[in-house]
Amino acid sequence: MLGFRRPLRRIWHVPRAVSFYAMMKTYLAEPLLNEPIVKLGLSEEFCLITETLGFHTLADLLQHRMPDLLALPGFDHRIWNEYAAFLEQHRIGHYLN
Repeated sequence: MLGFRRPLRRIWHVPRAVSFYAMMKTYLAEPLLNEPIVKLGLSEEFCLITETLGFHTLADLLQHRMPDLLALPGFDHRIWNEYAAFLEQHRIGHYLN
């Protein structure tokens, strides 16, 4: 018999929501992520480009994936490598996606 079937509950909704809130909680626990980029000791070019693009903290940058950042004007592989190296140096590279 063909009848109306309820769609299966999408289980992936809950973990993503939980992981988002867990990630935001972690961002708050990492004070370095909320410091202004200009105070972190990164290159002047990095500071200028991120400020121009509207990113003021590392937490702002971490909300975007690598392909999205590389598509922005001025955010090239040199800037990405400096960003990734800085995060790895401070042992928070695991936030990169």
